[in-house]
Amino acid sequence: MNYYNQIKEELVNNQIYKKVKDYSKNKNDLNTYYNVGKLLIEAQGGEKRAKYGDSLIKEYSKKLTKELGKGYSIRSLKYMRNFYLFIQKGQTMSAQLTWSHYVELLKFKDINKIAYYINISNAQKLAVRELRLRIKNNEYERLSIEIKLGDRYNYIDLLLFNYKYNCFVVIELKVTELKTEHIGQIKKYMNYIDKNVKNIEQENTIGIIICKKDNAFVMEYCSDSRIFNTMYNLV
Repeated sequence: MNYYNQIKEELVNNQIYKKVKDYSKNKNDLNTYYNVGKLLIEAQGGEKRAKYGDSLIKEYSKKLTKELGKGYSIRSLKYMRNFYLFIQKGQTMSAQLTWSHYVELLKFKDINKIAYYINISNAQKLAVRELRLRIKNNEYERLSIEIKLGDRYNYIDLLLFNYKYNCFVVIELKVTELKTEHIGQIKKYMNYIDKNVKNIEQENTIGIIICKKDNAFVMEYCSDSRIFNTMYNLV
């Protein structure tokens, strides 16, 4: 398989898309760089081997810069690779954030720190300049212990309330096939809501996992009847 040609094709198509599609350039950017990151990992022989050798990225960067122009430095390609790995760890890709937002955040190794800044950037619609200022002021490091869940920072994708059944509904969005760890994650959120948010008159919290691909085996051995899963289709 010629990984370089596939990567080049992804980037060329993205350049063309930017010129003719105004309404969803950002989403296409993120999808393209995610795909490029995936191809880079595969070309390097998988995630474990990719950590120890960047000679291939240097080679690709030199060829892409020569053939396509600026914007494909070694650092940029590494960010694309890290972006793919970040999403693969169960994080939700936010189309509200630009690639420039993600570049600022992918400099960090702490997943919780990245997730925190993604959360506030979405909620408060932070521009890249505003995000940089928050980071410079060490906002994450100065957070009080009371907004922690255990020893990690956690963010529910969607928290709704169903008035018919008088209960909270935790919704988790996943870009991968349903995995066993997704069950544990959503149960943790549900238990937290039951313990700290709902009142005695409300029913127990329900959990819904919306994933890219179903996995009947995982749900077959999920003993919690409050958890449901469904798939989505991109159109």
